[in-house]
Amino acid sequence: MFLLHVEVLEFMKKNFGPFSQFVSLTDLLSINGLFNPLETLDNLTPKQMVGLIVNSQPGVPQNVVINRVFDHLLVSPVERGLPDVLELLYIFSTVNPLSCQTNQIIFTRLEHILRSGAGDLEPVIWASVYKFSRTAPADCALLPVVNECPVTPFNETRVCSGVDSSASQQCLIDGLSCGFGIAVHACSPVLNVSLEHLVTLLHKHLSTADMSSAEAWKLFLTRVSHLLDVALSQLSNKSMWWSSSSASVVLDVLRELRLNRLTDESAVAQWLDEHLRPVLPSVSTTFLQCLRSKNFSCQSFQTVVGAFDAGYIHMNDFQRQITVSDFIIPFLSRAGAACVSNDNSQWLISNFGQFSALVPLNQLISLNAQFNPMSSLLYLSPEQLVGLMFDDIPGLPEKSVVINAVFDHLTASPQKQRIVSMLPIMVESSTTSLTSRAHTSVRLFASFHRLDHLMVSVPVDLEAAILRSKSALLRNVPQVWLHTSECSVLLAYLGSSHDGSRLCEFSITQYACAELTDLSSQDLATVLSCGLNGNENVSEEMWKLFTQKINPVLGPALDLLADTRLNKSRPSVSFLNVIGEVTLSSFSSTNLGDHSFVQRWFNSRLRPFLPYASEMFLSCLSTRDFSCDTFRSVVESFGQSFDVMSTDTQANVYVDFIKVFLSQNRCVNISQSSSDWLISSFGRFAVFTTVTDLQTLNPNFNVLDTLGLLSMRQLVEVSSTPGFLSSSAAVNNLLLYVPDAQFTAFFLSLSNTLQIQGVVLPPPVQEAFLQQVFDRANLTTSSDADLQNWILNMLPSFMANITVQHVTSYFSIIQQRPCPAPLRCYANQSYYAFLTSSFMSFQFPNLTTFLSLMPAARVPELMESVSPAEVSSLLNRPNAVDDVTKICQFFRIYPKTPQYLQTEPPLSVGLAQQVLSCVWPQVLKVDSQSEANTWFDHRLLRYLPLLTSQLISPDVMQNASCLSFKKFVSVMAKYDYAAAPFSQRDIYNTILIYLNTSSTPKCYNASNPDLNSTAWFVDYISVFLSFITLDDLLMFGSIQPFMVNLENLQLFGQISVPDDVMEYYVTLLFDLNPSFSAYYLPLKFRCLAPASSFLELSSEQLRNISSSIHQNCTDVLPEVSAALASNAEVLTVDSIQALGQSCTGLSTAQISGAGGQVLFNALSVLSLVQEWNLDQAMMIIRTLLSSGVYQINSAASLQNLGSLIVGVQSSIMSLISGNTFLEAMKSELFMSNIIGAPVIVQQTVVSQIISVSSSSDAIITNVPDVMATEIPRVFLLGVSTSSATLQTVNQKKWKHEQAVLIFETVAAQFSNPDDMSFQVLQGFTCSRIQSFSTSKIMNLIRGCKRRVNQTLVLQESQLTCMYQYIKSADLNAFSQYPAEVLIYYDYSAINRSVCRSYFSSLGTASFSVLSSTLSFKKQTLFNNARDCLGISGFKISRDQLEVLGSVCCFLSADYIQSSDPYVLEKLKQCEDLSAQQISALESVLLGGNTSYGYKLTHTRIATLFSCPLYELRLTPDFPLRPSDSWNRTTLENLGLLPLYLTTNIWGIFSQRFLKTFIRDLRKNNKASEMKILNMMNEVNKISRVKIKRSAETACTVGQILQAQVYSDMFPFAYDVTQFNACLSVEALKDNLEAVTDRVYDRSYQRIVLDKLNQAYPGGVSDEVLQVLGSASRAATRDDVQLLVSKYLSVNGNTLGTNELNTLGGTNLCVLNTSVLSNITPASMERASALSLTSCSSEKKSILFSIAQNAFNTTNTRSTNTVSITTYQLLQNYLGGADSMFIRTLVNSSVNMDVLTFMSLKQSVINVLNVPEVKSLLGVNVGDLKTYESAAQIQEWIRLQLQSDLDTLQMGLTGGRNSTATETTASTASAATSSTKAPSAQTGTVATTAAGSRVWSPDCLQLLLLAVTMMTLQLLH
Repeated sequence: MFLLHVEVLEFMKKNFGPFSQFVSLTDLLSINGLFNPLETLDNLTPKQMVGLIVNSQPGVPQNVVINRVFDHLLVSPVERGLPDVLELLYIFSTVNPLSCQTNQIIFTRLEHILRSGAGDLEPVIWASVYKFSRTAPADCALLPVVNECPVTPFNETRVCSGVDSSASQQCLIDGLSCGFGIAVHACSPVLNVSLEHLVTLLHKHLSTADMSSAEAWKLFLTRVSHLLDVALSQLSNKSMWWSSSSASVVLDVLRELRLNRLTDESAVAQWLDEHLRPVLPSVSTTFLQCLRSKNFSCQSFQTVVGAFDAGYIHMNDFQRQITVSDFIIPFLSRAGAACVSNDNSQWLISNFGQFSALVPLNQLISLNAQFNPMSSLLYLSPEQLVGLMFDDIPGLPEKSVVINAVFDHLTASPQKQRIVSMLPIMVESSTTSLTSRAHTSVRLFASFHRLDHLMVSVPVDLEAAILRSKSALLRNVPQVWLHTSECSVLLAYLGSSHDGSRLCEFSITQYACAELTDLSSQDLATVLSCGLNGNENVSEEMWKLFTQKINPVLGPALDLLADTRLNKSRPSVSFLNVIGEVTLSSFSSTNLGDHSFVQRWFNSRLRPFLPYASEMFLSCLSTRDFSCDTFRSVVESFGQSFDVMSTDTQANVYVDFIKVFLSQNRCVNISQSSSDWLISSFGRFAVFTTVTDLQTLNPNFNVLDTLGLLSMRQLVEVSSTPGFLSSSAAVNNLLLYVPDAQFTAFFLSLSNTLQIQGVVLPPPVQEAFLQQVFDRANLTTSSDADLQNWILNMLPSFMANITVQHVTSYFSIIQQRPCPAPLRCYANQSYYAFLTSSFMSFQFPNLTTFLSLMPAARVPELMESVSPAEVSSLLNRPNAVDDVTKICQFFRIYPKTPQYLQTEPPLSVGLAQQVLSCVWPQVLKVDSQSEANTWFDHRLLRYLPLLTSQLISPDVMQNASCLSFKKFVSVMAKYDYAAAPFSQRDIYNTILIYLNTSSTPKCYNASNPDLNSTAWFVDYISVFLSFITLDDLLMFGSIQPFMVNLENLQLFGQISVPDDVMEYYVTLLFDLNPSFSAYYLPLKFRCLAPASSFLELSSEQLRNISSSIHQNCTDVLPEVSAALASNAEVLTVDSIQALGQSCTGLSTAQISGAGGQVLFNALSVLSLVQEWNLDQAMMIIRTLLSSGVYQINSAASLQNLGSLIVGVQSSIMSLISGNTFLEAMKSELFMSNIIGAPVIVQQTVVSQIISVSSSSDAIITNVPDVMATEIPRVFLLGVSTSSATLQTVNQKKWKHEQAVLIFETVAAQFSNPDDMSFQVLQGFTCSRIQSFSTSKIMNLIRGCKRRVNQTLVLQESQLTCMYQYIKSADLNAFSQYPAEVLIYYDYSAINRSVCRSYFSSLGTASFSVLSSTLSFKKQTLFNNARDCLGISGFKISRDQLEVLGSVCCFLSADYIQSSDPYVLEKLKQCEDLSAQQISALESVLLGGNTSYGYKLTHTRIATLFSCPLYELRLTPDFPLRPSDSWNRTTLENLGLLPLYLTTNIWGIFSQRFLKTFIRDLRKNNKASEMKILNMMNEVNKISRVKIKRSAETACTVGQILQAQVYSDMFPFAYDVTQFNACLSVEALKDNLEAVTDRVYDRSYQRIVLDKLNQAYPGGVSDEVLQVLGSASRAATRDDVQLLVSKYLSVNGNTLGTNELNTLGGTNLCVLNTSVLSNITPASMERASALSLTSCSSEKKSILFSIAQNAFNTTNTRSTNTVSITTYQLLQNYLGGADSMFIRTLVNSSVNMDVLTFMSLKQSVINVLNVPEVKSLLGVNVGDLKTYESAAQIQEWIRLQLQSDLDTLQMGLTGGRNSTATETTASTASAATSSTKAPSAQTGTVATTAAGSRVWSPDCLQLLLLAVTMMTLQLLH
């Protein structure tokens, strides 16, 4: 038995609380077997609901479970998590496929959602349909097939079987269609299609006969469903139409995807009309059958027809016909009369459109019995028009009438095409449609007659066609006109002597068909008497034929019938109509003007017929040419039959005859009175006219003269028409003609007319009418009901201007009625109703009066009696509220105020706001949550939009109770601010002031059940949290109780808040709850959570968290990745997939423990992980290869490794062919990964590529641009001068030593230096430009200047060389040259007028290029700048600082402190600062005048540094707020200055900012680790984690584990002792590279090496050495010597090229001479240029000898000279050259730079004389003066004759005297040869040929030894 719902909730609440959402459903069921999840769906998370769906529940069918879950979710899909459930369910199905039955149930529910209108969820539902179709079993029918509207089943697997979509994706990316079938796009793995491209795709495929299946189309359109509606809409707007097989398929699929899922039929119609119009011409029978099954309203059906109609001309005949037969006809047949319209044309257009032409007339009439084709001739087809004339169609007039109407329509505005189309159809129909001789005669007669008339009105080219048609018709006419037997009998009888007895035996039709010359008037009278009273059905056309024949004797015959009384019959009416058309039309004007003639005809002959005159006859009659007299005679004749006529006929005589005739012929006699004119012209028919008509027909008509002749209706008209009555006399006169019996009826009619027409009578007229009422209406004696009728209905129109006299009269009537005194009439009724009845229609009392009328004692009783509706009626009366303050008085005493507010609509805005302001204080004081909810949710619901800024102001809201305020915040969170007079910011300001407190948070009391909720932020701040600042947050008091509340966390997760607020919240949260798990944090909080919160996660939690942070956090911290990785105790494919990018936190132990198979199965994930540590990548590769599951033997196997390629050892790389590498490098991803591999690996790859082809051009082509730096220099010597090759060279990345070799070749081919890359230009040397003209050299120098985003780093020797050319050219073009060259200018040569420009350009230079020898230039330059800029004292202005630029880096402390604070911005650019400069800049910062804004007083400083920062923040007496201290933004804005700051500044920063700052420094390589270390040493002096030299040997601050190692703050939190105690050997082994990468302190590095010795007592393995990182920098020179010796002791190992490159020059100099002597020339030939600055003279000589042999083959000159190429290859080794070789260079024009000259042995320098040095240095000889102070130069000068030095003309002094003896010279020479210049071995700083500083070997232990790279080679 399951638990009851209440019990379930109680169980969940007590045992899990808010954490129930994190318990799996399986666990819940296992913990409590009675737990029923279906009873607590409200409390289940989306994940738990998925568990409920996929796991069977005992005793409950699966379909019941699924449907219950969906029913629950669909109540509120978004709030209850439907999208999350669907996504999680899909993820589950990818791992554990759902059964076919489960899929079918889910699809049925999704289908139902789509059908019922998915709204905003539609993209989610369609995405789910697509996803589940992918995971469903291939043979599973996901939806049932409906016979009427079949559904196309589709399965991605089946559709995509054999489809190759690999090429289509690029086309989609490029926005191309590429000609692929739709299945190719549908099956693309990632369908990233834009809206524009989708429109293009649809257009293309709909325009062609695409053979794609409906299944493929359905898959494709489902996947692009989110764009489909807009795309179809755009296609519909392009005015294009498609009628193709593919369009038909698409239309059927769209019917399934859209139309079938819309339950609102109007929406179906609208969607079809707006989106499917262009494809409707391709409609199929299936589509139409499904469409007609929709229960369309007539309007929706007509919308659909309109859509089809728009594409009518684009349809073929078949599609038009099926549209009619399969959709329109069936629907209208079913709809019956529902869609019938009184307007026949509109009915035809709306329901058929152009398709009406395809429906026979009889069928149209069967669909609409009211349809009259005669009124829709314009919309009938030619076929239908002919059918109308010749077919028997019930309900129509005579055929002659029909035929005439058709031809009248055709001739009204000649419709040539319709006439042409109709003629052959008429001829064809005449053979089949003429069914009887009688019909034949009538129809053919009429047709021939109208065809004759038609010829008159049509163009000439139609006449021939009409004549041909007439001839054809004649051939089809039956010969019955005069030759029938019936006519023969009649003719024989008439021709005989007869007595007339048989005349009535013949019909009118027979008479009409016969010759009647023998018919007498008497006979005719007999025939008419019979025919007019008989039952023969004779058409008017036949009567017309008959009348034409008997017209000569008609008059006499009618005389005989003058006294006959005819009954109203059709023959009588028809015959009179024909008389009017045939007989009367034959009368001349003379006849019609003859009074006696007219009298005879109308008063005698036609008198029997006149009572039945038709509208047609009367209209015809009105056009006859009567005179005014004869017209009056005709009116009189009609008047004689007035009493016999029907009312309609009487009215018709006026409307169709009298009024029309008088409109055309006024017949007004000026001398005739209005009365006479009315009588003579209208007779008895005057009652049908209106006064307005009379005045129109006779402008002289005076209505007041004719009052006695007017009807009651006309009198009302006179009374109600403005202008007729203007005085009381006129009123009184008019009412004389209103009898007393009709008096009430007259006034009732008049009052209604006045009210309807809105007429207000003039006051005198009103008064006169009112007086007549008082005089004649007998109101005093009338019943109450009659009196009430008068008062309510009739009198109001006359009382607007009631006089005092009339008031007295009025109330005298009322007073005579029995009624008690005021309020004594009040009984148990509404007080408002009582007043209403009392004041009746008079002005109701205003609010003040309303309140004053109530006796004080009866106020409660009376107010209770008034209903809310009556209050609304009262306040809505015009001018009811005379004093707005009375509103508050009213609602204070009104007991039903809540009901009124809730049920009655608000008043006008102003009054409603006043009402709201009256009740608002009462609402705010409510102290019950339920009552507050009722007020806001119901009573004030319609008033809240009227809130004013005053009502929500802090002053008003400050008085609110907590519960009311809580509800107020909740309501305002959902408020519509569009028209509000306040904003969300205003609401937040009110909240901020309301909640402001210095202690316990307001509205929180743990002991009060109403106020103990810790969801405080949700309750009292809600969505307004978006406005919060950190200052605000600290104003809310102690918010610690709210930190872990999950609702608060969710709110912070949903609302965007400032970063510092988030950081503060997260920091405080974890300070209070260090063990809080990140799993419960909102997503964006996880990005800030400490690594400790990611520990101890389940595998499911790990998957969830890892995925979310990598998708949403811009920068996942390494320590977080490490913490996440530590959760995977046993590494599996699942855990690797869950970790994703966080695999970078794995330890090597975890990796090795996983095994090769697991790593191989997860390779697709591992290969995409970026930033592997080398030890991790090597361990993965080693495990893969050693297990045998993976082999590296092809390009694909290389590419598949992805980022792991960095872990492949060079020994393996050397076994792979160069061609394989070339193939692999076609992948951009492989290239991006391989350039991250160790240099030794890259060198091996390049070596293998070179083996493919060793020609220079082939190497240039094959080696990737970014790896060109690893090409040995000797392979660049043969580069051809072809344009293509040199363009390729220009694109590649080069080292300086390579660039100097190729520079000349490339520069010769480029006319514009700006087209040359900086990679090539860095090879500029004076040695290589000798062949160029001076102008080209100057252009090359200009080409080296700084470009937009690039700066060329030049060496000092290059810059001094450039200056030698500049000083002879345009010296003042400062901005055209590299800024650094200006450092070497002779300032005395610069004109004073341009000195500011000089220093402005110089200010952008980097002074790091200066060698130590020339460091004096810094002060010299600043001194010159002071003079130029006029700087006096120590104060430098901002403008001057701007000019000085990087020269500011030389400023002394005095200048820094005294100058404009802008000096700080300039100091940011300096590479290093002295202690004095640091102290000065800190003084400036603390001064408070900088843009950073902080200022410390002496007292504050003293207080600040008396205790640590963290204590200051928690001390109430010294509340440092965020605005008082500097924050992370300040830290970031200070640039690199924090690297130099001391404790003077660090006390102002919160340490939590440092982690981000350090991470940025490291990530962007902004600072060295040593600088970071120095900075942290300063920080730790005052930090909460201050490093102490602890005596503790045990670990007290926490073990160093995986997560701690990866922290940006590692190892700063550990002193040396604790570092040693807390770092276990095992942790070090597992995270070796991560540890060594962060340890730079010597003591710490030594600990690492010592622990490695413990870990590896047999010696550190090569694998470990490879990843030692910074720890290797603690190795001594003995360690290095021992390491190399160990390596060389292995058989076959030598110091080859790779070994030399790995060791580099610095480490090479450590080795002893015996080892160096074994280096072969071949190894050195391919090695990089090695720096030998730190080598002893002996070692330099050994290495030069080897190098000379290595590069000897490159010399292209005689043995007496050396080529420039050879010289540059040997340049780094010249420190070991002897004087003989150097003298060879003297004659070789190498233009040696002075720095290289100074690197020569001092003994060699000393033996060179002045001419030799001049020749050796060439253009650089002038630099001897520049470097004059160098010890090497000074020594050489002392040995030279001064006279020789003078020949150089550069002012060198100090040479020896010419009188000195040779012996002295020799002695001096010998002495100097044994006296060496200061070298590296003296412990000083020496300078390399390139001008960089290196440390002497005595400081070898301090060297940053690159053993990491060295040991890579030692493996091989």
